[in-house]
Amino acid sequence: MRKYVDECLASDIDCHVIHLGDVYYSGWDFEYQERFLPYWPVHKSEQTRIGSWSLNGNHDMYSGGYGYYDTLLADPRFAKQAKSSFFRLYNKNWQILGLDTAYDDNGLRDPQAKWVEDTVGANQQKTMLLSHHQFFSAYEPSDTVGAVLRTKLKRVLDSGRIDAALWGHEHRCIAYSSHGKVRYPRLIGHGGVPVYMTHAEADPYVEPATFEDRRFIGNWPEKWAYMGFAVLDFDGPALTTRYIDETGFQTKQEQFS
Repeated sequence: MRKYVDECLASDIDCHVIHLGDVYYSGWDFEYQERFLPYWPVHKSEQTRIGSWSLNGNHDMYSGGYGYYDTLLADPRFAKQAKSSFFRLYNKNWQILGLDTAYDDNGLRDPQAKWVEDTVGANQQKTMLLSHHQFFSAYEPSDTVGAVLRTKLKRVLDSGRIDAALWGHEHRCIAYSSHGKVRYPRLIGHGGVPVYMTHAEADPYVEPATFEDRRFIGNWPEKWAYMGFAVLDFDGPALTTRYIDETGFQTKQEQFS
């Protein structure tokens, strides 16, 4: 990730690094101090130059959220977030709304639904939603998955104004076809905590999934999936998204338009 931060600095491009939530295992203070903040790819000297943001995840709340609010968001690099668990980034063509779906687990604590509706209604940019929890899932088909999000945001989803939604929670990298009135839904939950890759390359996708990074590390009996992240390059109304694994290999590139 640091490689792409350096590229932005070298090109004088506005850069923001966003975490989609979950510092393992229970969001204790020491977990942020020992397992997260020392490895965050933004140096403390760059806090005014590079934006750092983090969503709230269910694991962040297992110890009551104190580590998330009082340690993570108190770090000077996250000062732009102003200790709020939901936020807005925007330029002329796009706005990104980061949501807190973990204060109420798999929910959307008020007043966020009204804030989203009002913000989308008052601004004509394309809109991307970021959340920890899913709007839906190909592999967790329970009716409760994303139900609160879909219900509380029904009017704004029905308006057709949600161009993209990116979320984590499931430890996979999956692209979905347009679904649930979101044009570009994407799961980017493979940023940490390795899991087994249980799907073979030739296995059919479960609708509405259209892509999954199904590679695994080495030739070992235990098929550990690769971890990774996404790089989003905004160029006017066009958005190029690259999916990078932990070795720096690009697994997929696509355009959101």
